[in-house]
Amino acid sequence: MSRPPVGTVAGRFVHPLAWWLWALGLVYAAVRTTNPLLLGLLALAVCYVVAARRAITGTSRTYRLYCWAAIATVAVCMIVQVSVADGGRSSGGLLAAFCFGARIAVVILCVGAANALVSPLRLFGSSRLLMVLVRLPAAVGQVRRARRMRGIRFGRRPLLLPAALAEARARTRIVDASLQARGHARLSHRWGLAEWAVLAAGTATAVCFALASAAGLTPDPWALEAPTVPALAALGVLCAVLPAHLTPAPPAARAARSLRTKAAG
Repeated sequence: MSRPPVGTVAGRFVHPLAWWLWALGLVYAAVRTTNPLLLGLLALAVCYVVAARRAITGTSRTYRLYCWAAIATVAVCMIVQVSVADGGRSSGGLLAAFCFGARIAVVILCVGAANALVSPLRLFGSSRLLMVLVRLPAAVGQVRRARRMRGIRFGRRPLLLPAALAEARARTRIVDASLQARGHARLSHRWGLAEWAVLAAGTATAVCFALASAAGLTPDPWALEAPTVPALAALGVLCAVLPAHLTPAPPAARAARSLRTKAAG
C-alpha cells in the first residue's frame, strides 16, 4: 500500500511540538502533587493516550521500556527507604518514598509518551530553527578551529556568531534533505484544530493541578486513609485524556479499522 500524499487527511499527523508541549504540561502537573491517587490517574491517562494514538513505528514500541523503568523507579525508592533510611519500615516513611518514586515515574511515563507518539527525528524535522539551535554549539567549535588553522587572529577576524549560524544553517539543510529522503519529512506545516486541542489539554491539566495545589485542595499525602479526589485535579486528569479523542487516529489504526469494517460487511 502506497503512503498517502503529504497534506491529505489520511496522511496527516499531529504536529510533533504539540505532543511534546502536552507531555510537558503533564510533567508540570505531576510535580505539583504528591497524592498517590492523582499520580496513578495521571499515569493511566498517559498510557491510555499512548495506546489510542501512537503509530506503529520503532520508537512507539519502546514505550513498554519506559513503563518498566517507571515501575523500577518506584521499587528502588521503596527499597532504599526500607534498607537505608532511619525508621524506613514506618508507614509514613514508606508512603513518602512511594509518593516520591511515583512522581518520578509519572515524569518518565510522560517523556516516554511524547517519544512514543512522535519520533524524535520527526520532532527535529518539524522545526528547522530547533535543528539550527541544536547544531549551533558544534558549528561554533568548527568555525573556531578553522580560523585557528588559518592563523586568523582575534583582532582581525569578524564576529564568530554569524559565521557559526551560517554553518549551522548549511548543515541543517543537509540533514533536512537526508531526513526527507528517508521518509521523515515534515507532514504538518500548519497547526490545525487537533494541534491546538492537544496544546490546550496539556495546558489545562497543568493549570488545574497548579490551582489545586495553590488552593490546598490536594489531600495530605502522608495520611493513611484513602484520599479524596479534588474537583480541579479530577478535571485536570480528564483534560489529559482528551487528546485520545480529539486527534486523528494514526494511519495504521485507520487501515486496520477499515479492514475490519469490510470483513464485517
